[in-house]
Amino acid sequence: MVALGGANSLPTEPRPRRFWPALYLAAGLTVLILAGSAIVFAVRGDSTDTNRGIRFEAETDSGTAYSISWAIGFDEDDTDYLKEFKTHVGTPWSMTVPETADRTDERTTLLVVPDDDNKATCRIFVDGKLAYENTSIKVAACIVAGYVLAFKTKSQKKTMKVRVRAYDKLGNVKYTTTRTWTRA
Repeated sequence: MVALGGANSLPTEPRPRRFWPALYLAAGLTVLILAGSAIVFAVRGDSTDTNRGIRFEAETDSGTAYSISWAIGFDEDDTDYLKEFKTHVGTPWSMTVPETADRTDERTTLLVVPDDDNKATCRIFVDGKLAYENTSIKVAACIVAGYVLAFKTKSQKKTMKVRVRAYDKLGNVKYTTTRTWTRA
């Protein structure tokens, strides 16, 4: 017969907990978290990418430039237009304008005038890629322009839809929105 908690029953001691399974589980989770973090950093890279934005570079044979001027964008009322003009600048010279959402699509210019009619070189980098380079005597000008679309309107239908796909010198593709054009 089985005793149900009477005077003859013996107290049972709790089973001792095993320490090793919990330690193995914690070590395994730590390894998984570290491996996942390493994969994320390897795929995404450094979040502070120094190649983003527009970089201007200028060089002269004499080591000084009479003037260096740069501009980004073109706006007749100068509301969204970045520009700077400097005189008597030591070369090699460089400057980076940080990336913004719409800056890399605008017209960008760099003008370098060397001292004493020497040779000058200008370079414009967009997102780390060389977009334009020019070497010249007296004045070096670099221009990275936007897009222009032209067609013969007389040979088109009275109403047409236009969507432009354009590639810049860096190989980036840009699409415009679809617009309806009506000839008068």
